[in-house]
This record gives sequence, C-alpha cells and structure tokens, in this order.
Amino acid sequence: MENNIQKSLFIVNMANVKPVLKPLQLKNNPVTINIKDNLLSSISPRKSLLADPISLFGNKPVLVGLGNSSNLFKKDISIIEPNTSVTNQIAIKKFEGKTWLGKMSSNSNREVAIIIPKGVDYSKPFEIIYHFHGHNGQLGNILTNKNSGLEDKIKSMPKDKNIIIVVPQGPTKALDYTWMNGKNNESLANFQDQTMDIIKNKLSPNIQISSVTVEGHSAGGRVVLNASKDGNLRADKINLLDSSYGNWASESYKNYHKVNPNAKFNIVYIPNSQTQNDALKLKGQNGVQMIKSNVGHGNVPKVFLGL
Repeated sequence: MENNIQKSLFIVNMANVKPVLKPLQLKNNPVTINIKDNLLSSISPRKSLLADPISLFGNKPVLVGLGNSSNLFKKDISIIEPNTSVTNQIAIKKFEGKTWLGKMSSNSNREVAIIIPKGVDYSKPFEIIYHFHGHNGQLGNILTNKNSGLEDKIKSMPKDKNIIIVVPQGPTKALDYTWMNGKNNESLANFQDQTMDIIKNKLSPNIQISSVTVEGHSAGGRVVLNASKDGNLRADKINLLDSSYGNWASESYKNYHKVNPNAKFNIVYIPNSQTQNDALKLKGQNGVQMIKSNVGHGNVPKVFLGL
C-alpha cells in the first residue's frame, strides 16, 4: 500500500445518498458534511463516528449546514437559522464579525439577532448589551433603518469596547406589557441563559462576560419593569432610553435596587415630554445618572445605545 494517500472531502446528498467527490488534500481523516442534519462525521474505511464540530476543529467555532465549506475555516461567522425572515436575514448580513439570527423559545419563538462586531479582542472580557426596542418595532429596521437604526452606532463603537449586542423581536400591536412578563411565560433570566448558550455553542466557546447591560427604548422599558417585578432582572447596568413612562423608571429602580444596590441606572429622557416626570423622581438617587436627550424620541437608541 502506498504511504501517501490522497484525502478527499465528501458532500453527502441526502436526497439520493450518492456521494459527490471533491478532491482536497487533508492531513487527517476525510470529513463528511451532512448538510441536512448539520452534523460533522470523521470517517475511516471501517467505521463512522459522529463528532461535535467544536471538538473536531479544536476551539474554533465553525459554520455548518449552510452549504459553503469554505466558511468552516473563516474567523468571522454568520449563522442564519432556518425559517427566519428574509428582511432580517438581509439586515444581519450587513454586520461583519460573528453574528447569529434565529428564533428563541425564551422569546416566545420570535427572532433574535446576536452581533459580536468585527475587531473586538477575544482575549479580553465582554460587556453584553440586551437591547429591547419600542412599540411595534421590527427587528430589521431596528438594526439597519437609514435614519434610526443601530447599524452606524454598532460599527462606530471603539474597538477596545468589547461588546456583544443582543436585539430580540418584541411582540406586535399593543402587547408590550407581555414582553418578558412571567404571566406570559417569558423570563428575562431564561432569555439571558439561552442567549449565552447560543453564543458559547455557536459563536465563541471561550468567551468571557465581565458585565451585563439591559436597556429598553420607549415601550421596551416594560421589559425592565416586568423583569424587576418578577425577580428576573440580572444586570450591572440598566439603561432606560426615553422609556420612563408612568412609574416605569421609579418602580424598576425601587424593585431592583433592593436586589442589587450597586447596579447603575442611566435615565435618558426628553425635557418637557411624557418621560420627564418619572425620570426626575430618580434624580439624586444612588447609582442614577440623569441624561437629557438632545435628539428626538426615535433617534434615542442610535445615539445612546450602550451608554
């Protein structure tokens, strides 16, 4: 038997189970990519052994099941799960780095975008920012709307500010009060746990989180209020981005300050607006920073994301 054997990459077509052979020089055993089931197999002439993608390729996260095998070895990753909105797919593709788009059970099976911007330092800890949009917001627009989207802000953030941005799609119509509300079988704590599972299993397995920010713009402030009432608010920093309607800001502070007196509250409000009265109730309170917005309500997230 010859000492040098040409290795090959087999792509299995599950429809007719006929392998299509593409010659490729590899140093180890050939690898089978099962496109249908998103599984990687290490094969030998005698046996087939299923292997976890992370184990197979060391600690490098890999994009599997999406067709182009060259993506397996790219540092930057864009994972788009099945049955996601075409509009949201177009939006998430505008971001370089490591990105994920898919539906999450902890968000009532609505879509969520996760963005780790290009140029961050994976050897250092990250701040993870959970951004909850306002009334009737649409994920694609929240990310890339020409006038008010987060795209420019995310891309212009200093590279030494290691961040992960998580933007979930909220409920439609007048159901803002149900978002991350225990009465609606949603929990912010569960959502955060599921988010971290996705990040570590699909984007960056060794990533370290140093701080957690939860922020709500407009009606997204109900998420902060709901989570603080349910005891599921977990954050080092809470940003209320022109969302201090009614008693949302003061009640959230009252509820969470008992649990985490060291948490920082950044209250952005527009003077002489509906959000001013409750915002001013927190003036001078421990850990509270008051910020007057010099932009209109719709542009507040674009300016103050992450603070």
